[in-house]
This record gives sequence, structure tokens and C-alpha cells, in this order.
Amino acid sequence: MNTDGHGCGGLAPHKCGTACGLARRSPDTLCRDEGGFTLIEVMAAVAILSVSVVIIFHALAVCIDARIMTENYNRATALAIEEIQYLDKPSGDETINNIKFAWTLDKEAPPTGESGQEYPALQELSLIMEWSNPDGRRKGQVTLKTYILEE
Repeated sequence: MNTDGHGCGGLAPHKCGTACGLARRSPDTLCRDEGGFTLIEVMAAVAILSVSVVIIFHALAVCIDARIMTENYNRATALAIEEIQYLDKPSGDETINNIKFAWTLDKEAPPTGESGQEYPALQELSLIMEWSNPDGRRKGQVTLKTYILEE
């Protein structure tokens, strides 16, 4: 019967380079045939995973901020188009989803052509739409210009 427990009869070398059954070894010098990870490898893997999770969550927060800013620009543009169509107020404000949109409508001097000729019947309108969140972190501005023909 084999006394070394490896089935090699005490003659085959182990992975660590020692022969079986030649001498009794202390627990400190035993061959390590077990598979697994060392503490350093596990700590490095946890550190890499932690940094990756932080980066992913930061990217997610940036994407959410960009989406909110885009929504505000779209709302402001739609509101500016609506207000410039009616031309009933030179300024005003409106609150949508806790975001205050304020606008001013300016009439500019009639444009001139290349030869310096003025076009008095043509009027340039400029509507400036500004907004900010209640916390004041996100602010924006959209300017919409159009021309009308006064008869």
C-alpha cells in the first residue's frame, strides 16, 4: 500500500520539486498543490473593481446631467417659438417642473442691404429665453431671431 497518499509510490516528484515519502515535513514546508488566490491578488481585484464601479457611476451621473440639460434646452426652444409667434408680451416668465423660464423680446432696427439701403418694412425680432434650476446649478440661454414684415 502507498504511504504517501499521492499514488506515486514515494518516487515521483511533486509540483514543488520534492520527492514523495522521503522525509516527514513540517506544516511550513508542505507542498502547496491547492489552487486559489492569494490575499494580495484578492485585494488587487477588489481595488480594480472598486475604481471601475466609481468610474461607471460618475459616467452615469454625467449622462443624467446631459439629459436634463438637453430637456431644458428643448423646453426653452419650444417656449420661445410659442412666445415669438404671438408677440403679445415684451417679457414674461413661466415655471415648468420647478424650472423658471424668463424671456425678453427685443425689436431691432430694420436691416440694411449690401448697398446700405434700409428695409423699413422688415423688422428683426430677438427673443432671449433664460432659465435656471431652483438650486442655481444649471443655467442656460437660448436666443431666437426672426424677421416680420410690417405693413
